[in-house]
Amino acid sequence: MLRAHCLIMDVPSHENALIITDAAVNIAPDLEGKVDIAQNAIDLAHALGVPSPRVAILSAIETVNPKVPSTVEAAALCKMADRGQITGGVLDGRLALDNAIDLGAAQLKKIASPVAGRANILVVPNLEAGNMLTKSLSFLADADAAGIVLGAKVPVILTSRADEKTTRLASCAVASLVAAARRGSLGAAVGESPGNAVEPEAVRTSALACWLSTCVVTQQPSEASRTEDPIRRLAITGSTPSFTRSGRR
Repeated sequence: MLRAHCLIMDVPSHENALIITDAAVNIAPDLEGKVDIAQNAIDLAHALGVPSPRVAILSAIETVNPKVPSTVEAAALCKMADRGQITGGVLDGRLALDNAIDLGAAQLKKIASPVAGRANILVVPNLEAGNMLTKSLSFLADADAAGIVLGAKVPVILTSRADEKTTRLASCAVASLVAAARRGSLGAAVGESPGNAVEPEAVRTSALACWLSTCVVTQQPSEASRTEDPIRRLAITGSTPSFTRSGRR
């Protein structure tokens, strides 16, 4: 399988976290490469606890235009998913970014789709588009992030040289969860034998200790928010308290 980079981004102004791929490894992937890129992202979502992620194949327009190759590839990817060549998620494309993440924009353009406006995963046309999108979210929208490379024997942590400690540590936490999922047991992430399995919550706490140690809650936590898990926010399953990162907020 092709190695591909996935960046999990928690954008403060967006309800759910987003998995964006590929913004760091594959420069101009062909159709075959995008099959692996999409599948890697779906597998990552599964490892983070999302059973049926919604995958938006991004382009500049919503209709097929042979002069815009990404629209043709998006149509092919969706049909391949219909035929079982990409599994575990719901694909739709071509979708522009606004239609993928904003339900109002999708409705205004009369795009009826289970993915439009609700996407968990954004598959970008090429590395340049992905790089500009993710860095825009980081530096203009103050998004938190975690980045790993999938498709190798083990998950590979890959972050930008400009990323803060929080991003690096969050990437370690996500890689731990992916490795545990691959072993078929969350207990494997902390070295437990199958006969002495650890409760999933305990494993998650261990994997995320480094992430939590660098975060400062900026609001008085309610009883409910004390139990909220930041990676569950990154795992696209709910909201989380606001966090302060050094030098950015």
